[in-house]
Amino acid sequence: TGMGGSIVDRKVILQHGYIGIGTSAPDEILHVYTGSSGGTASSAADEAVFEGSGNSGITIQSGNTSFGGVYFGDNGDNDVGVVGYDHNSNMMRFHTCGAIRAAINCDGNFGIGTTDSKAKAEIAFDSGGFDTTSVATMIASSSLAFEGNNDMRIIFEQDGSTFRGMMGYAHAGSTYIGIWDNGSST
Repeated sequence: TGMGGSIVDRKVILQHGYIGIGTSAPDEILHVYTGSSGGTASSAADEAVFEGSGNSGITIQSGNTSFGGVYFGDNGDNDVGVVGYDHNSNMMRFHTCGAIRAAINCDGNFGIGTTDSKAKAEIAFDSGGFDTTSVATMIASSSLAFEGNNDMRIIFEQDGSTFRGMMGYAHAGSTYIGIWDNGSST
């Protein structure tokens, strides 16, 4: 009941199944409303709307050694994509096709292909048999590190299609590091 003893609606379920919390006129299947944002939900993502006139958000709380996440699924795989936080290792993880593909650790290091990034940005192509302990000191002091067993390159392109140059490491019979500019190497 309200302050004067009258009944005050806090939620409503409309005839067509829309549920409103904080609103008697829900715009979507589930509409949690604390104030008008002045906007409308995208038709590509309108099954649930959390609307407020100021800062708005959703909180996922998990145990301090557990995982909390948002899962994306389809009729063939119920966790084909995941964005989540692992409280046990204090790491934000990004999964695709059922595997961790990228992670940000509590030091702010971002890893693609690794969950143990030693640099601010690390890309691991192939960790099979690679001895990371032998280069851990070098990686820890790097801003960007590549890890792998085979050739690794940074390619510079213009407009996504015009080759301008490349820096790389090759390990095909003879190991070398090179800088290439439109086909020439130094």
